[in-house]
Formats: sequence, C-alpha cells, structure tokens
Amino acid sequence: MKSSPKKVAAKLFILQGCEKPLSSVPVWAEPSQLLIGMWLCGPWSNGLLIDSESMRIPIPAIVVPLVVLLLYLFVPGLKERPWTVLRIAGAILAVVGYSTFVTARLQLGKSFAVTPQAKELVTLGLYSRIRNPIYVFVDVMIFGLILALHFYWLFVLFPILVTMHVLRARREAKVLQEKFGQAYFDYRNQTWF
Repeated sequence: MKSSPKKVAAKLFILQGCEKPLSSVPVWAEPSQLLIGMWLCGPWSNGLLIDSESMRIPIPAIVVPLVVLLLYLFVPGLKERPWTVLRIAGAILAVVGYSTFVTARLQLGKSFAVTPQAKELVTLGLYSRIRNPIYVFVDVMIFGLILALHFYWLFVLFPILVTMHVLRARREAKVLQEKFGQAYFDYRNQTWF
C-alpha cells in the first residue's frame, strides 16, 4: 500500500528526532516538513546541525529564546520600561538559568525522557553536584524572566511550578532507586536535590 505525502512527511518530521522508528511518528506534519526532515536527517547532515549518534540539539534550546524575544517585542509597553537593577538582575538570572539548563540537558544526552525512566545513571558534569539540574535551572530561568519581563503576577504560579518539579524529581528518584539500587543511593548522598 502506498503512503500519502503527508504520512511520509510525518514520518520524517524533525521534532520527533531522526532515530525514531517510522511507525511511532504521528500523522500531522505538513509536506514542507518532508524537506526539513530530509535535510536534517539525511546522509549529508553528517554533523552539520544534528548528529543523532552523539547529541541532538534540544528543541527548548531554540524555542525558549525565540518566545522570550517575541514577548519582549510584542507585549505592549515592555520595551519602554526602564532597565532597573531588579530587571537587569532578572535578565542575568534568566540567561544563567537558560545556559545551565541547556548544558544539563545536553549532558543528560540519551538518558533524557519525558516520562520517568532509568536508562543510565548520569553522574558527570552538573549531575555530579545536583541530581536534577534541569528542574533547578528552569526554575532559576523562569524566576529571572518574571523579573526581567515585569510579569510579577506569575509569582503566584511560580510555587506551583517548583512543587511540580519536586514531585516529579521524587517519582524519578523512585525509578532510579529501583533500577540502580545502592549506586543511586550513594550518588544521592553525594548530591543536592
């Protein structure tokens, strides 16, 4: 049976990653994504943008700065507000949080999963000091963005985000404890959060 162009495009859709089995990709991509998928995942992509064998660029590394820029440019009055010490401190926190979040995500490599899974116990880089650096630095980044963009009303929701990260970290810790046993317990005793 012959596949439609839309199904073929969906199977090559770049957001799903180049190494995913074709049957696991949903059928919702547009035909233009076929070209993007072929370019980024094809044999000629050898290290240009994505090297699926070693490390792929995480989508939030591109999306987060784009969303922040769009907010800055298009939220009425935001550009005109003065750059106070508090706003500058927020921007610095956001950049530091973003940079370390992306670094932590890259260091996690193929062990990253949306659902709690125990693929490998990552203990190098940021993970040698902090068990959940992605959660910590996403929270730092968002705290900084709230200050820098003057979205102070989001401080009402911020504790909910932190609580969600703590609960998720606990679920992940259970999964890792079950798979790695004493090795995870030793790692946990040497690290924070």
